[in-house]
Amino acid sequence: MIDFERELWQQTPVNETLLTLYLEHDRLLKEKNPEYDGWFGRLDDHPDIPSEELTAAHGNLIALGYLKVDIGGRTNGVKYQITPAGKRQLDTEFAIAGFGDSDESETCTAADEDE
Repeated sequence: MIDFERELWQQTPVNETLLTLYLEHDRLLKEKNPEYDGWFGRLDDHPDIPSEELTAAHGNLIALGYLKVDIGGRTNGVKYQITPAGKRQLDTEFAIAGFGDSDESETCTAADEDE
């Protein structure tokens, strides 16, 4: 991660929180539906996150390449997908914080880059 990216990541503490929420949401959707395509709706509000911080975090995660965006039609709305880079960033943050076990954590491989 270059200095600009590190600064953008750290600029809004909600970045990690939002990306983690999306990762958990993504995992739950995968468990519930084997045909889930990896795209999910936007989190528009959260009781612990002011809306302006949530908006800034979405912009940061997109700018950093951690979220893909699909602007659908009027019926589908905006959809998001966590990128392999986003998954790697969370793996890195959790490793730095001392969470997780490398044998059990979901890691991103080169094959994931094609997603």
